[in-house]
Parts: sequence; C-alpha cells; structure tokens
Amino acid sequence: RYTWHRKGRPDPLAGIKGIKVRRTLHTGIKRNGKGRIGISTDEALGRRGSGPVYIELRSEELRPPAFRWANPFRGIVVQVTDMALMARYGDDRIAGLLTHMQHGKAIGDAEIKLRDAKGAVIWSGKSDHKGWFEAPGRRALAKAHKAPFVLWAHKGGDKAFLILDQSGDDGAYLS
Repeated sequence: RYTWHRKGRPDPLAGIKGIKVRRTLHTGIKRNGKGRIGISTDEALGRRGSGPVYIELRSEELRPPAFRWANPFRGIVVQVTDMALMARYGDDRIAGLLTHMQHGKAIGDAEIKLRDAKGAVIWSGKSDHKGWFEAPGRRALAKAHKAPFVLWAHKGGDKAFLILDQSGDDGAYLS
C-alpha cells in the first residue's frame, strides 16, 4: 500500500474480485470530532442475510498531520450471524459446538467445513443433534496443510466462521 512511486495512496481494493458494494460515505463529522454512523449490511448480504462482511475505511483524517506516509486505512471483518461457533483446537482433534446465539439451543445437522490457508476444503462433516462435531487435530493437519485454518458452519441461510491460527496452544478455547 505504501510506496514512494505511487505516492503512498494506491487503491487497496483494485483487482479484488467479488466486491458487492463500494461507495463513498460522507460523515459530516469535523476533524477530531465524535460521531456514530450506522452502516447497513443489507447492501452486501441482502435483507436479513448472514455471513462475513469486510469493511474498510480510508480517510485522510486517519493520518497524523506530521506524518504524510501514515496509514490512512482501517479495516474490520464483521460476522453477521445467529450461530455461535466454538472450538477447542488441540494436537489430536478439534472439538466443536454450534449453538444459536439468540437462545443457546444446539444447531444439529449443520455442515461443518475446515479450510486451509489457501481456502481449500480439507475436512467436512456435520454437527450432531447436540451441536457437537469433531475434526482432525493439529498433528494430522500440519502434515499436509499450512495454518491458519478456518472452520465454517452453515445451515439454511446462516453461516459462521472461526479462525484457528494456532493460538490456544496452552489449552485455551477459541470462540
């Protein structure tokens, strides 16, 4: 993004396929001012849609006045879903649970897919009637695939994901 010959300001989205919405948003907020702006996800996901949305903000106001090469970008991935996807990512297995966020009930018979760093599906299965599922662990995956891994759950029109980036080596849970 930051090159001298491009004046440090190339379009970060140039060449990316699949962008559904791209527009300029004028906030009307003065420099160093505060404000709250709602951005509807309906434009990207459709009415009542679910899934991940990447939002990137580019503004000269994000640059400190004394440093013209500072980063004018901020980005965030927002997950719009009613699914709570939780997993214990260990050496021998990935043990997971899928529930509704709204009321905590299990989501059974959901498609579960594990993707490698390149996006290829390396394991697939289904959650049982209690929302539980098991996938191969770190040892088996590391033999043929490179981390990070992304766990995806899908049922009906709803989907959720969880990045397994090798954190949790100390036995911590990911959610």
